[in-house]
Amino acid sequence: MFPISSSENRVLALIRTHKRVLLYAIVGGINTGVTIVIFNLLYHLTPLPWAVCNATGYVAGMVTSFVLNKNLAFRDGDASPLVGEMGRFVVVNLLSLGASTLAGSVLVLLGVHASAANLCATGIAAVINYFGYKVFVFRVKGN
Repeated sequence: MFPISSSENRVLALIRTHKRVLLYAIVGGINTGVTIVIFNLLYHLTPLPWAVCNATGYVAGMVTSFVLNKNLAFRDGDASPLVGEMGRFVVVNLLSLGASTLAGSVLVLLGVHASAANLCATGIAAVINYFGYKVFVFRVKGN
């Protein structure tokens, strides 16, 4: 066994302290990938408007997000009935979908490239979702 340096101990302590945020970020990366791929396929291969492509990609990412966040990042939340969690999850995601679609649509109207607008909109949704999932959906106490 190799000795662990003090800097490695600090890194491990940091990971333990922020495990939930790190797991959320990993799940978010996967979720964002699904969202962006679906958005870009629809936007560039169909005549659908930006908002429809964004919403469809968002729904695909939302399903991925619920499954992975429930089982990884927020698995220690209250043992609520699944239907209740899913309902609260939809409420939070509708809120973030509305905020991100509005922000992205405004950016596109201002001349920002659709993919860049989608990335900005996704960032807005990520912040709203993290706190909504932690406090309202999965009801996690503490960190």
